[in-house]
Order: sequence, then C-alpha cells, then structure tokens
Amino acid sequence: YTDSTGFYKVRGLKDGRYTVVIENAEKRFIKVVDIPRVKEFRYDILYPEHEISGRVIDGETRMPIPFARVDVWSEELGDKGIVTFDIHHEVDGVASSITAATSEMQSTTTDSEGFFSFLIEREGKYSVTVVSPGYIRKVIPVAIVQNIPPLEIALVKGATLRGTVRSEKGAIPPAADIQMIKENHSSGTSIDAGGRFVFDDLEPGNYSLYIFAPALAPLILDDFKIEPGRHYVEDFMLKEGAPLKIGISPADLPVRIRILDAAGHDFYSIFLMYLEEEISIEEGKEKTAYLFPNLPPGPYRITVTSKKATKEEDVEIFSGSPATVEFEF
Repeated sequence: YTDSTGFYKVRGLKDGRYTVVIENAEKRFIKVVDIPRVKEFRYDILYPEHEISGRVIDGETRMPIPFARVDVWSEELGDKGIVTFDIHHEVDGVASSITAATSEMQSTTTDSEGFFSFLIEREGKYSVTVVSPGYIRKVIPVAIVQNIPPLEIALVKGATLRGTVRSEKGAIPPAADIQMIKENHSSGTSIDAGGRFVFDDLEPGNYSLYIFAPALAPLILDDFKIEPGRHYVEDFMLKEGAPLKIGISPADLPVRIRILDAAGHDFYSIFLMYLEEEISIEEGKEKTAYLFPNLPPGPYRITVTSKKATKEEDVEIFSGSPATVEFEF
C-alpha cells in the first residue's frame, strides 16, 4: 500500500518484466514495467486522469457480450505502445543512467453485462481492439483530449465456410489453395490430406473465391455471398484444364497480353499473381512463346498489345486438348 504521502516500496525484486497493478476503491490501473539490474529503482506512477470505457454488444441482438477481450494501446508510441525512458540512479556513490521500458498497452475482459474500463495516463491517439470467439475482431481509433463518453462497440458474428476440393473424377488433389478476396482484404487456406478446408470468422459481404490445384484448371466464383453468423458447406469440383500456347513474333517485341474468359476474368493477370512459376516462356530467334498449363474449358479472347498495334484472337479451350494462338506484328 502507499503511505499517506503516496510513496510505496517493494523489496527483493530481481531484474525483469513486472506487471504493476494500482487500484483504489473505484478504479484499477495496470502498468507493465521492465526493472533494470540496479540496486535501487525509482518509478513514479502518475495516476491517470482519463478513461476509456464502454460496453460490447452483439450487433444483431443488442445483447451484451461477456468475457470479450479488450486491448487498448497508444498509436503514438509505436508497436504495442512500448515507450522507453531514462532512469538516473546511484550505485556505491557513482551516478549513472539506464534506459528502462514500460508498456502503454492494457488488456481486460468485459464483465457479465459487457462493460469494460481503462484508465489512461496521457492525451493522444489510441486504438481499442475487441476480440470474442465467434465474432469478427474490431479495431476502433479513439482520440483522448478530455474524458470521452462511453463507447458502444457492436460486434458482428463471423461466418464459417467449410467443404472439400476434388477433381471431376472424384480424386483428391495432392494440394489445393483457396483464396477468399473481398475488396482489399483476402483470406487463404489449403486443403488437408482428405481434401477438406475451413474458413472461420469470415466477415459478411460478397467475395471472389479462387481455387488452384496442380494439373487442374483454376476455379473462380464471383459474388460469393457470406452472411453474418451463417455456416456454409460447399464441395468444389475442379475440371481438367488444357494448355494454351501464345506465340508472338518478332521475338524481342515488348507486348501486353490479356486472356479474357466469358466472365471477363483476365487469366494472364491471375497466373502472374498466383501461378507465375507455372508460366513457361520459350524464347526463339524469331518468336517468343508463352505457355499456360491449365486453363478452364470455355471460350476466350486473347488480346496482345504492342506500341504499334493491338491484335485479338478468339479461341475455345477443351479439356485435355492443347490450343495454340499466333500473333505476328
């Protein structure tokens, strides 16, 4: 306990990291302090004047969410709010200084009614992160200039997508990668030995779904809708693809290639982004050939653009039947 003048002393501590808990009848305050290897270490604690508090609720039912983890840290103090400071001390009559550290990150859990509270030492910009099983993680920026009103943080239930990936013949591929892309956010996973995959805590919205497996054609699904709290089960069948060879002459001509399917997907960009190592380039004296190993069956429009001209060719891809398109400039 502190004495009547606010001083405290703890004896017998070794150097290392400690959690210091300061509390009175009304509030509880936590500091993480690195104790240096010195004979005596003085650390003055300024009791906070600011507070971040609020309630975490279910965004749909408006019911409180108990035992949700809430973290708050200062955005101005770098990664995880770690700040360093100099401690001046004296050992055996010799004055020197040492750099110590304290963490401005605090953590707590909501109570049975979803409430939480933090005491904050200084004004500035903070981030509040809320995590609870079955819900989407939420991060809220908070600017402390003076005491702010309590926050109401509504969490959205995450969705689950699970299923399998197989070939048209029912075989499990040796490997397969699945990408879920929504705006600028993407989530990825791979199948296990049984061809199974799972995505947990997906945000609601419309996704593009990409599946890639060796020796099989990529599968692309647009407008794959995910609703809050739903559990989806999908079994995907990948078709046998076919290689496409694009020849361009003269050989050293810089060009831009587009391979558009009926839905407008540019498979040249898709291969560059996800399967670049599978593109083969054959450089000859008179022409350069680009080989794409597994395009899905269907019609395509091939566009090749140089500085002088743009040329197009339509081609139909059939399973297991290689196709070739030649462009001469």
